[in-house]
Amino acid sequence: MHRSAAIAILASAFPTMVSAETVRLYAAGSLRAALIEVASDFEAGRPGVKVELEFAASGLLRERIENGEPAHVFASADVGHPTKLAAAGRAASKVRARA
Repeated sequence: MHRSAAIAILASAFPTMVSAETVRLYAAGSLRAALIEVASDFEAGRPGVKVELEFAASGLLRERIENGEPAHVFASADVGHPTKLAAAGRAASKVRARA
């Protein structure tokens, strides 16, 4: 994933950033290195905004979201997990697959 594309994805989750001071990003462990850099760049461009990162297996993160844990962004290694959340009404926006 290119950093600029990932920053755009993260920014699209919060077009106005009016009330969010903390962005909760849940992501597959395989995305850790890339998303740590993306989160840092995102925060640098938005004073006062903090990205809280949570890395784990995509299926475990999906289950946590299903059980009510709040996540603003879910970056899954398997598109089936966010698709399942969307089908259950647990997604605020359309699921987007990025390579």
